Amino acid sequence: MKITFKITDIPRWIADQLVRHTVGVHSYMATSRPDRGGKLRKDQSMEDLTDLLQSYNAESFINMCNQRLCVGCVSKQTRETVQLIVEKLNDKEPEIAFFCVPNCIVYGACKENAFTKCQHFESYLEFVNREGNNANALSILADIDSRYKMYHKFNATKS
Repeated sequence: MKITFKITDIPRWIADQLVRHTVGVHSYMATSRPDRGGKLRKDQSMEDLTDLLQSYNAESFINMCNQRLCVGCVSKQTRETVQLIVEKLNDKEPEIAFFCVPNCIVYGACKENAFTKCQHFESYLEFVNREGNNANALSILADIDSRYKMYHKFNATKS
């Protein structure tokens, strides 16, 4: 399965974050060469808009989403961009979009904020305790499929 998306007029700094993913992905970003765009390098900004085309295999796409949907460490703009891509994918491939969740849901703990509490994951845990009536919260957290399902329920309350 190949997943390809094109984003036009995306800030270069967001595109730069997405092109950092290299395993199982091909990235094509519009050039910023002065002889092609007419803008000298010294006059260019990371806020300049560019076009980005990426092709992923399913596993690499899910891995990218797991990393770029992190609420604690990823910029809000990048996270929102990836979330929009996942929403578009959900229309055609919901079984793949289902697995596009932050790493904390995949691993059952925040990997990025190991020494501090991740507020997003803490909110998710509170939601699990409320929805799971405390009694079966541990069984929800222990089962990856249940964690994913509960996360999608949790995420729907955030929108």
